[in-house]
Parts: sequence; structure tokens; C-alpha cells
Amino acid sequence: MLAVAALGWLTRRRGRAGTGRLAAGFGLALVPIVAAPLAAQLLWMAITAIRPGYAELLDPYRPIWYRLAVLALAAAILFTWYALTRRRIGPAALAVGGLAWLALLGVLLAVAVPGGAYLTTLPALAGAIGGLLALRTRQTGPWPVVAVTAAGAVGVVILLPTVVLLFPALGMAMGGVAALVAVLLGLTALPVVDLLHPQAGGQRGLVALRARRLAVLPAGAAALAAAVLAGVGLAVDRFDAAHPAPTHLMYAMDAGTGQARWLSHESDPQPWTDGYVDGVTNVGDDFPGLGDGELRTGPAQPASLPAPKLEVLADSGSGGERTLRLRLTPQRAVRLATLHVDTSTATVLRAEVAGRSVPVEPREGKWGFGLVFHAPPAEGIEVTLTLRPIAGQVALRAMDASDGLDALPGFRPRPPAVGIVGSHSSEMLAVARTYPI
Repeated sequence: MLAVAALGWLTRRRGRAGTGRLAAGFGLALVPIVAAPLAAQLLWMAITAIRPGYAELLDPYRPIWYRLAVLALAAAILFTWYALTRRRIGPAALAVGGLAWLALLGVLLAVAVPGGAYLTTLPALAGAIGGLLALRTRQTGPWPVVAVTAAGAVGVVILLPTVVLLFPALGMAMGGVAALVAVLLGLTALPVVDLLHPQAGGQRGLVALRARRLAVLPAGAAALAAAVLAGVGLAVDRFDAAHPAPTHLMYAMDAGTGQARWLSHESDPQPWTDGYVDGVTNVGDDFPGLGDGELRTGPAQPASLPAPKLEVLADSGSGGERTLRLRLTPQRAVRLATLHVDTSTATVLRAEVAGRSVPVEPREGKWGFGLVFHAPPAEGIEVTLTLRPIAGQVALRAMDASDGLDALPGFRPRPPAVGIVGSHSSEMLAVARTYPI
């Protein structure tokens, strides 16, 4: 911060920018910092609207073209912003304003994520030192250009690898983060970007018109590159048997009523998945083990599958409390088992699972208490509940879930270009039953 403040002071002292322009440069530098991530997210929204299958992927199969499109879009926004503000505010004020934001972000990172503060503090420091050297050297020689170019190179060395790593780490759905870092890189190199523009100020008539036209060339080229790269990505990255479109589908059956349904988390299902679901509903009351929230749903044929068995091993009461010792035993090979209590029939005071106390954290909805046990043993799990009864009987909802839908009645094999989304619940087969005790 001190180095950037010194650069601002020397810039004002040398007459390169007044206080007002320095303040304006700082305020206007926020525009590309905000606009580039927003534009990157809007670009990805447009691409997923064209190809909905991307919504289920962290990253496309061939993401390089889309990543380059995001970088080109960030460059287009930076160049457009610079071309629109350079003549009125001045290159020096904009450069100082950009470095000030990097320094400020460095302070924020130092407080929140100290290990990552160097990402903006070092480029800001290098840019400030480069700017101070450029202002202190003779303007007619090559040394000012050398100084600001070397300072910009520091930003490239630090921030470019960060941009490259952020894409695979966060995926295209969070491409706006990479676009933000790309703009910060551009702000560190503004004096170098200025070399792409004609000399600011003083032009009139045809000379001024030609200068303005030349100034928009970098922005126009970057915007055109972003559109072309996004189009190439759509043309190259198509779903096929080797790169299937991921889809989400699961099956849930109530063994007590015999009703079954297909479920999907997809808001815009693939055509194959759309053949199973025809509406939207919240299954939290029927299958609390699947969580709350609306899902796509459709009727399914009931399968001959048993629900998990719930046995009462002991039932005692005193002082207005009732203690149930239960055994929950899956009747098939499953991945997980759940047990929920209808809190309109009893309030759960304490709970133990397999001899270990578990926290009682009431949740909203009909089944106000629940637990999930992963990889339950074949002999079942023992659960002890201490309750305060509200109704005559306590309603308990037991559910277990396995993987694989192929053997279910009514299931149709996927086409070659349709795959399975990587999800905890994809391909899940759940069977539930309510036990009044």
C-alpha cells in the first residue's frame, strides 16, 4: 500500500495526473474487476442453455476452448474499459488505480487467507516500483518501457499460473473466478497495454478519429476471439459414446404402500431421463433419507424388494420419558440405511447408534430427527432413542439404499451417448417403510 501511495504521490508531483483523476482512476478500475467475472458467468450460462448436459459436469470433456474464451472475454472487457476511459482519465491515473485495487485486495487476503496474499501484493509492489522507476528516468529513453514491462512480467509470472490452475480446480461453472484473476493480471500490465494505443490527448479531426478507431482494435479483436473460441468449443466438444452426457436418475419405493417413483435432480432433464419424470415434487415427507428440496419425479412400477427390518429390543419408560432400543437390519445388500422419527408423535431427547452417542439436532419438516448409517453390517445396527411421547405411538421411518437400476421393472438401457452423473445419489435405489411403535 505504501509503495502504491508513493507512486500516486510522484505521479501527481510530476504532473501526470491530478488528485481528481487519481481518485477517478481508482473508482473506475473497479469496473473491469466486477464486469469480467459477471460476463464469464453469463457466457457459461449461455453455453449451458445451448448444451444443457454441461450443467451436470464440473468441466466439459474438452474445456480448453471455453477456457480460452473466458480469457479472451476478460481481455475484451479490460481493453474496452481502457479505451473508453484512457483519454479522459489518463493512462497514469488508471495504472495507479489498478495497482491500488491489487494492494487493497492483498490486505484483505492477508486478513482472510494469509497464505494467498502474495498473489496480489507482489504484483502490486512490482508495479509500483516499476512505475516509480519509469517516472524517475528520462522519458525519451527505453528505460521507462523496460521498467514497466519488467513489473508487468512479475504479475504474469505470479498470476498466470493461478489462472491456469483455477480452471480445472473450480470448473467452468466457476469460470468467473479465473476471469477475475485474469483482469487483475491485466491491471498489473496496464502500462504495457498502453503501448497498444496511440498517444493520449491532443488529437483533433481525422487524426483523433483514426486514434479512436485504433484504440478499439484490441477490444474488438479480443471480443471476436471470445465468440469464435466459444463457438469452436461447442463444435468440438460434443457428447458421444466416449464422452457421454451425464444424467441423474434414482428410484424410490414405499414398501408399505407399494408405490414407487423415479426421481431426478436435473432441472432440465436429458431426453432419456425426461422419459421417466413428468413433474416436480418434494419427497422429503415420503423419503426423508433423500433430503429436502424439489425433485423431478414420475411414476414407476413397484419392485419386489424388502424394506429394512426394524425390531424393538427393549421398550421402557419413566418420568414421562420413553426409551426404545431398536435394531435396524437391511434385508438386502445396501450402501446406507436411515432412520427418522416423526416429531409430531414424539420429541427425541437423546440418541445412541452402535453404542455411541449422537447429537440431537432437530430439523424442520415432518421427520424432525434422523440419522444416516453408511455401510451397515449384515447383522444390522442397534439404535437407542430416549423420547418424550406426544401421541400414543411413535412413527419411525426406516429406509435403505443400494446402487444400480438395471434390474428394476420398466428400466430402459441408456443410449450410448448418455452416461451417469458423478453424484452420491445417482443410480440410487431406495426402499422405505413406516413403523408405528
